Amino acid sequence: MLKPGVMQLWRPLPAEDYRAEFAGALVRTVDVGAQFMVSGALDKAAGIAGVCSEGAGALGLVTGTRFSLRLARERLLIVSDNAEALVPGWHDDGYAVTSMSGALVAFEIGGQGAIEIVKRATALPLTEPGRSAAVSFAGANVYLYRFGDESTIRLHIDRGLAGYLWQWFEELGRLTPIEAGRA
Repeated sequence: MLKPGVMQLWRPLPAEDYRAEFAGALVRTVDVGAQFMVSGALDKAAGIAGVCSEGAGALGLVTGTRFSLRLARERLLIVSDNAEALVPGWHDDGYAVTSMSGALVAFEIGGQGAIEIVKRATALPLTEPGRSAAVSFAGANVYLYRFGDESTIRLHIDRGLAGYLWQWFEELGRLTPIEAGRA
C-alpha cells in the first residue's frame, strides 16, 4: 500500500513555458511540435514525413522544424511542425507509427554551461555523436541531440519523469563550485 504523499515525489511542471538558469546554462521546456515513434521500414515513413531515414544520434546536430532521431536499428523518433505528417497505426508499407506528442516533454539547454551539464549527466564521449539518440541522462532515459548549433542541447524525456529532471537541474544549480568539483 502506498503511503500518503508518495505520488508527490516530484513537483509537476507548470502548464506554460518553464525556464531558469542553472550552472551557467538556460534550461527551458520547448514545444517541438508533433512527435512520432516509428518502427519498421523507416525509409518509407521518413519519406512521407520529409525527414532523413538515418536520424541523428546522441549529440548529433539537427536543424529546422522537421527532423528524425535514431533510437534503435529499426526505430526513429520523428519530430514535425505538421501534426498530420504521419498517421498513427500499422501501414502496409511495413512500418508502424505511434503518436508520442503527449508522452514526451522536450527540454532545451543553451549557453556556455550546456556542455558541462551534459558532462555531469552522461558518460557520453563528447567528440563524436553516438549512433543512437537514446541515452541515460541524470539516471533517466532520454533522447539527446544538438539543435541549431553546437551549444544548444535538447532532450526528450517521458512526461512522467519531467518533474524529476527539473528537480535534478535545480539541485545542480544549488551546488557551489567546490561541491560541483566533488560530485
